Amino acid sequence: MQSSAPPPASSSKRALLGTLFALLGVFAVGGVGAFVFFRSKGPARLTKAERAPLLVVDEGGQQWLRHPAFGFAILHPGPGFRESAEVVKAMGTRDPETQTYGFMEAESASVVLVSVMKGMGGSEDALKAHLEGVLKGVQRSLAGQLGLRTLTNEVVWDASRHVGRLSVAVGGAARVDVAAYSVTRKGKAPFIVNVTVTAPPSDRFAGLLASFRS
Repeated sequence: MQSSAPPPASSSKRALLGTLFALLGVFAVGGVGAFVFFRSKGPARLTKAERAPLLVVDEGGQQWLRHPAFGFAILHPGPGFRESAEVVKAMGTRDPETQTYGFMEAESASVVLVSVMKGMGGSEDALKAHLEGVLKGVQRSLAGQLGLRTLTNEVVWDASRHVGRLSVAVGGAARVDVAAYSVTRKGKAPFIVNVTVTAPPSDRFAGLLASFRS
């Protein structure tokens, strides 16, 4: 996929996008960077193939984003979304074990992030620590913000799915939803995939957040 610059936005949308980018930075610092202590032992540096762009594939009349090396896939967020280098830059991560892909729909001031963190996860406790670290980072960084509320904070670890779900409302203008999937591979380092949506409050992206498969 090719990146494209977003079209001009109204002043209110620009303000909301600015808020969303600030939130992405919070999640980068409070989330990804805080979890080096929870990585599995051994080297986990991403290879060139593991840093490859996501592929857009059509299946059953739907578009999916698939990783060519790790093999996981999620639903494409929609035709209004474009790959955005600006979104990835806002994350500010330079972790050799992490690869982030960013998409933005300027019209709705919505952002979708897909972050692959190699060497993380692998157990229910590690996934819980990951999710709790994200939440604490957000709470610490946005302390004093009016209307900061945790809506969902749960981990599901069963035979079919290993996922942590976090939803945080920031006032009435923005909500951050995270679905963190832990994947274990025999003879290889485990990894976590964070699917993060930062957007005005709605349930529009519920299907996307639940669509992960590996």
